[in-house]
Amino acid sequence: MLRKIEKNTSLAIGLRLFVVVLLFAIIILSGYLVFSHSYYSQYTRLDSVEVPFSQNVKKVSLFQSWAPFSYSVSATTTVPIWYYHHIRHYNNPADATGQALSVTPETFREQLRWMAENNYITITPEQLLQLFNGHLILPIGKKPAMITFDDGYDNMLTEVYPILKEFNFTGLFFVCPGLWNNPGYLTPAQIKFLDQNGMSFGGHTMAHVDLKASDQATQFREMKGSKDELEILLGHPIISMAYPYGMFSTKTKDIAQTAGFTISMSTLPGFADSKEDWMQLTRVRMYESKDFRRVLPL
Repeated sequence: MLRKIEKNTSLAIGLRLFVVVLLFAIIILSGYLVFSHSYYSQYTRLDSVEVPFSQNVKKVSLFQSWAPFSYSVSATTTVPIWYYHHIRHYNNPADATGQALSVTPETFREQLRWMAENNYITITPEQLLQLFNGHLILPIGKKPAMITFDDGYDNMLTEVYPILKEFNFTGLFFVCPGLWNNPGYLTPAQIKFLDQNGMSFGGHTMAHVDLKASDQATQFREMKGSKDELEILLGHPIISMAYPYGMFSTKTKDIAQTAGFTISMSTLPGFADSKEDWMQLTRVRMYESKDFRRVLPL
């Protein structure tokens, strides 16, 4: 009888030890899974594309300045896309168009500061596509925006680039390869420098032609040529373009897609939305003005 009691006691003790070890193993495993998920989430988007936190990796500007473990899927698909031409000091009453297309560096800086104070960060064309497709993770509390520049003037390097860097913003520059070697425009070497330092580029036709007034063969040649020249120069795909003068037709949009563009910017006013036609995205033109209420969807 005593041996039987001792045997049952041993079994009970063994069972208790087994339960304790099992619980301990579950706790260790749970902690490992939580740690792994937190660690892995630092390096992934929803589409499982690896995005390390490194300023040496191109096209990840929205991840570069915020601490890990603070990301969420963007709750909005509305994106203000600002567009400029010149950032410069320019006073020539005889050139009303040139003055209208110019914003001083001081005003430009204040406009970017206003954007930053209202929790906007800039995204690239590739990230805009991910946002519209529901596959972009943004830092919590931050909102997406784009800052674009048409024509590719040389003050993009001398004035625009340093101010963008002050705010850790990315600019999207639409350039015309046929104008690269003209006075007052960016050179190929300058474009490569900007591209290698976090800026983005898009096509703007070869020679800044009015696409709506051009025949279909000319439209294709101008758009495809600008895309090809940029890709050869920069060594990576170019997915966006802007229509010179804001002029385009339904056929122009079709040709732009045939030429290989995924996104095209118009000069139609408004905040871009995922429900829009991605081949005629609306933008907000920026002037020498401090009336910020109209330029951000606050």
